[in-house]
Amino acid sequence: MTDFASASAETAAEHVAAFAEIAKKVQMDTVELLMAAGKDMQEETTAAVKKATDTATKATKAATAK
Repeated sequence: MTDFASASAETAAEHVAAFAEIAKKVQMDTVELLMAAGKDMQEETTAAVKKATDTATKATKAATAK
């Protein structure tokens, strides 16, 4: 019975360690994904702001020229 309990505890510890490794990898993958999504959103936002600024500048120049 002692051997069984000892083996069960050892197996449980191995399973917990394996789960921890998987959870750590999933967490790192999630962080990388969120960072990439944030970078993409930042680039899209920058492009939209630049486009809006260009449009506003053109509109201002056109209004001033008249």
